[in-house]
Amino acid sequence: LKMRLKVENKGNNPAQLAAAFHTYFAIPELKNVSITGLEGKTYLDKTAEMARKIEAGTVRINGWTDRVHLDVNERQTLDLSARKLHIDSPAKCAIVWNPCEKAENMADVGKGNHAGFVCVERGDVADYAVSLAPQETYETWMDIRLG
Repeated sequence: LKMRLKVENKGNNPAQLAAAFHTYFAIPELKNVSITGLEGKTYLDKTAEMARKIEAGTVRINGWTDRVHLDVNERQTLDLSARKLHIDSPAKCAIVWNPCEKAENMADVGKGNHAGFVCVERGDVADYAVSLAPQETYETWMDIRLG
């Protein structure tokens, strides 16, 4: 699956843009999932007042997780034990999210439903949001493949 995003500033003034492909992946069991390709990258921890931290190793979701990884490599891999999904994009950020215990207060997730998905997004946000000059175009893409 390859998705493309193209935004053109048709105005006469610069426009600020932050954009991401908001992808939820259905998974068999959250505790058995890991995400590689973010090791050593700085991330903004939205669960800790946007503190900047370094990803020490493979990402595993063990509780409420909301991270914006910065200046990432083109590929991340979602390891589901029985199969792998490769997520490729030239976008400079990777967002990893799962509400875990906070899901029960979310109408669109609900109590206990957090264990069946993980959100791994690619985009240009935070430090990598873009400013489009008048008539300028921004383009990016994200490719998801079984590995």
